[in-house]
Amino acid sequence: CDGGVDAICAPSMANKQAYADAHGYDFIVDADAIDRSAPTRSWSKLLAMRKHLPRYDFLLYVDVDAVVMNPETGLEDIVDFDYDQVLAVDSNGVHCGVWLVRNTPWTLWFLDELWARERVFEDKRRALHHLYASTRGREVTKRPIYPNANTVRARTKIVHACAFDSQPWFYETGDFIIPSRGTQRDGEVCRVRALLRARAGVDARQRDGRRRRRRCAPAERVDVSHEER
Repeated sequence: CDGGVDAICAPSMANKQAYADAHGYDFIVDADAIDRSAPTRSWSKLLAMRKHLPRYDFLLYVDVDAVVMNPETGLEDIVDFDYDQVLAVDSNGVHCGVWLVRNTPWTLWFLDELWARERVFEDKRRALHHLYASTRGREVTKRPIYPNANTVRARTKIVHACAFDSQPWFYETGDFIIPSRGTQRDGEVCRVRALLRARAGVDARQRDGRRRRRRCAPAERVDVSHEER
């Protein structure tokens, strides 16, 4: 938690602690990993993940402004041993507010590689887009395609946002996690508090067993041909 979201730290941590307890997972909050010299404190998630991943088979990072809305979803439902990381995609491409990583040498290398971009990209998401060679990233950064982009893509499982990190405007009962996606801190705090209050009602409605068709945001094209280089 940084200084801008202190008001939601306690309820957010309680939300995630309850989820972890229900499934027998460890819940980690590591304020010591914050690097205050980085362009933004959010870059410190890479340091925290790099620090704790070696002790686990898988690690799920969740932003403080994201709320677990369906605690019945277990990480066992999401992990895929054919990939080293799972990322969601929304209308703006891949994002890492909710990020599942597997403990492999490649993942540890990738976290280091992404951290090495923090002096080049102020926004960590732009750095992620660069390494992934996303269409949006190439449009915004105007940089040459990252040489190892095809490997990054091959090691990354992309899922629709509504299955992993739902967009507020696509959220439906039963979605796992929803972020506030706020841009103004006061408004963001209000949104997160509202989501936390709504959680109890959402859980009750889940028990009726009814599932509606998903309205997933379309995933961006995930292949990069050598001709694009």
